Parts: sequence; C-alpha cells; structure tokens
Amino acid sequence: SSGINAEYGGPGGGHSKAKCPVNIEGLTIEGALFDGHKLVECSRDSPSSTPISNCCVAWVPAGQTKTQDNLLETPVYYNSSREQQVTSIKIPCPGSPETWKLKSVALILKNQ
Repeated sequence: SSGINAEYGGPGGGHSKAKCPVNIEGLTIEGALFDGHKLVECSRDSPSSTPISNCCVAWVPAGQTKTQDNLLETPVYYNSSREQQVTSIKIPCPGSPETWKLKSVALILKNQ
C-alpha cells in the first residue's frame, strides 16, 4: 500500500533508519497516561490531560512500518476542542488497540 505513517520513536530517537525524523515537544495526552514507552490507564484521580516527554516521530513508507500488533493509531489534534486533527501517531499500547480507542486517547498540540 502507499502512503506514509508516523510512528513514535521515544525521547531522542528510535528511528535511526528514517530519512527525516522530527522531534516534538510540548504534547499533552488525554484519555490515558504515557510512561515514555507505552500507554498506561488513567487512575480515578488522574488529571484530564498530562504532558508527555519529548518524542521523535518519523514518517515511514507504508509497508515498512513496524509489524507490532499493539500500536494505537493516536489522533493528534491542534487543541483540546478536538475539532482539527493534524495527523496521527502510532503509539505502543498494552493489549488491544481497540480497547484504547474506546477511551478516546488523543494527543494535543496546543493547550487552550
């Protein structure tokens, strides 16, 4: 298939073979927590959004992406109103990605 995919590579890299990795700072996550490696369920007293560590993403040609089954294609929105989706990033998650989709996990670029 054709197209591109953005995959999370962790702080400082993870995409050594990518031609154009991009470091992103200042993202927040809603619907889950992120431990730097994978999604983690929120606790009852978790804030509605939390900052995540800086990450490196890379656009990888379709067909050359990780074959890992437990990657959630996480939408990235311009702000927390979630009216304007900018892109999506595949983030590792424990269990089925479908479970995480039901939690409405999303990344936010700009706090309102």
